[in-house]
Amino acid sequence: MNVQPIEGITPSALWTTASVLLGLAGIAIIIFKIVEFRWKWVDRKQTEKAKGQAPVEDLDARLKSIESRLNSIDEKLSSDKRRLETLERQQDDADEGFRVLCKATLALLNNVLHNGNGDEMEAAQKALQNYLIEK
Repeated sequence: MNVQPIEGITPSALWTTASVLLGLAGIAIIIFKIVEFRWKWVDRKQTEKAKGQAPVEDLDARLKSIESRLNSIDEKLSSDKRRLETLERQQDDADEGFRVLCKATLALLNNVLHNGNGDEMEAAQKALQNYLIEK
């Protein structure tokens, strides 16, 4: 195998060409590594941001859950309050009726003990009649 040298190519020109090619390859590798580092850095930042956002989104969901539970409790409390007010009114009415019956019984007892106190009996009858008719 007999290779003929190309005219005008010297060993120093070959070394210069090889140096330039290696330099270009080195520059390409450096640029590639810089771009790769940048991608990894951006990915890391996005991952950290996503990790940071996860608790906030979880808190939003928990807050909505708590608000719905509080609304439900408020509705139940208002219903219970209305029911208690109704029971208190009924208790007040029952207490008033009991007072009227006690007055009527006292009037009967006084009538029996004092032999015919008709005015007291008449007032007790009217009070009992008014209570029974009005309620």
